[in-house]
Amino acid sequence: MNTCTTAYRGIGPEAGKYIQPGNALPYAMERCGICFSTLPGDCREEFSEALVNWFYSGNWLAIEEAEAS
Repeated sequence: MNTCTTAYRGIGPEAGKYIQPGNALPYAMERCGICFSTLPGDCREEFSEALVNWFYSGNWLAIEEAEAS
């Protein structure tokens, strides 16, 4: 699975929140009530990428890891 290199800074109702690159997927999954089963799936990577793109498309600003330092 690809490692997320983008951090997210909340705006609007999410103001004051900052999500580190490694926490982007777990945070989105937690907020959406999603957990992976223990069974292997062939679309897990595609789903994870789509979820992160969708979840952080609203009240979040994407910050590339180099900018976050």
